[in-house]
Amino acid sequence: MLLHIPDVLDAAALARSDALLRQADWADGRTTAGSQAATVKNNLQLPEASPVARQLRALVLEPRAKTPAFSSAALPKRISPPLFNRY
Repeated sequence: MLLHIPDVLDAAALARSDALLRQADWADGRTTAGSQAATVKNNLQLPEASPVARQLRALVLEPRAKTPAFSSAALPKRISPPLFNRY
């Protein structure tokens, strides 16, 4: 089942994320792939430790934590930090 939760990110957050993504230093996505996947993986990815990735993670995860519909629908025990990719 998919649950649509509108307006988790407001217009200002979306504009901020767009600006951050445009100025980010992207790296080869194969660094997070296993040996077999690395032969076919063809994308760019923000390094997990980059300042831009940290800012984007906070921008995405903070509003999610304040959204009761997400917590009640998903009942997450743990949430993995998001990765940001460009194809």
